[in-house]
Amino acid sequence: EYGPSEFLIPHSLALIEDMNLICVADRENERVQCFSAGLAEGHRTIPAGIPITSAEQIGRVFAIREKSEFSQSR
Repeated sequence: EYGPSEFLIPHSLALIEDMNLICVADRENERVQCFSAGLAEGHRTIPAGIPITSAEQIGRVFAIREKSEFSQSR
């Protein structure tokens, strides 16, 4: 198993602008990690992955999609 901020086979990215997050689906590690996207002016941080799911919850991950509850309708 890979540690935080490490990926085996990343398959999909989702940018959630309203939350300033970029999320990565990592298939073989069966998880999704989210990082600060650094979108705010002057807002730059060292990426630190936040696992938001576990294999028991979702199984193997191939892609991710932003849910409408995270953003405004366009």
